[in-house]
Amino acid sequence: MDRRILVADDKGYCFTEIKALVPAGVECVRSSGMDDCITRMRENPFQVLMVAAAMPQAFSLIRIVRKSRDLASVPLVVLAEAGQESLIEKHGQLPTRADRYLLRPLDRELLAGILDELAAVGPQPTVTFGAPPRPSPPPMPVIPSVPPEAIPETPGFGDFMHGAPEAMQRIQDELRRSRENIGALEKDLHLALASSKHMAALREENRLLRQRLKSFEEQARSARDYSSIFERLEKGYKDTIADLERLIGEKDRMVAELREQSPIGADTATLERMEEAGRRISKMQEGLRRAVGIVESMEAHLDDLDLDEIARLNAAIDAGDSVSFSDDESTQVVDLRSLDDKSFDF
Repeated sequence: MDRRILVADDKGYCFTEIKALVPAGVECVRSSGMDDCITRMRENPFQVLMVAAAMPQAFSLIRIVRKSRDLASVPLVVLAEAGQESLIEKHGQLPTRADRYLLRPLDRELLAGILDELAAVGPQPTVTFGAPPRPSPPPMPVIPSVPPEAIPETPGFGDFMHGAPEAMQRIQDELRRSRENIGALEKDLHLALASSKHMAALREENRLLRQRLKSFEEQARSARDYSSIFERLEKGYKDTIADLERLIGEKDRMVAELREQSPIGADTATLERMEEAGRRISKMQEGLRRAVGIVESMEAHLDDLDLDEIARLNAAIDAGDSVSFSDDESTQVVDLRSLDDKSFDF
């Protein structure tokens, strides 16, 4: 065999992949751990050592190989898995770094080229300690000298200072325009704030006007209800006056009949009828005076009535209760339920 490489891989995945990719004439030998790898390297020479980074004690093996006097010259390749990029990047900065780092899956041509390069070097006859020296950087190119007259002229500090006043003037003009724009924006902002306050005041005024309108509507409704009460009262006492006039006429007829029958005396039935008619007339007159007094008092105080009092009257009428007026309006008490009969029953 021309070349022999040792692959340190405990699970054998890297060894199987390398063995399938290496060209003919290359012998691949596998070691299962750190101790086995060191023993094999000291028993038989290998041109290249390849270590799987995922193997336990892989980097301890690399450090031992690099610090051993008899093994430090063997070219060393680290096989890394996906996700170990930062690890091998840090390891490449150490003195015991490897010669090459490959990331799986491997490329056939790249692997063959690295093996050819490292196997050609092989173990060095001289004993070295530590990592092999890095190649020296290529020499810096020599820059030919240029005559002064070939250097183009560039604007100097004097030219800059010559144009400075114009630049300053432009900057000042820009600042002035910026201040003007800011002033205009401030005016617009103040105007917008004033408009906002004015709109808020208008909304509040509109709300108050709506409340007043609602109150006026309630007052108008109460006034209409109150007017209907007056109409009913007026109709009642008018009907009472008509009844009173009818009774007076009946009394006059009865007196005339009695005078025609006997100018001296009358029978008992006629006298009873006359007394009953007199009592009815007196009762109706009293009721009429009371109704007329109430209506006149209510009409006199119509403009000064309180809306809450009107609401109380309406509620009392709806509930069927007796309605009373305050002391400053009237001392009379009217039972408004009697108005439903469209006449006063005295």
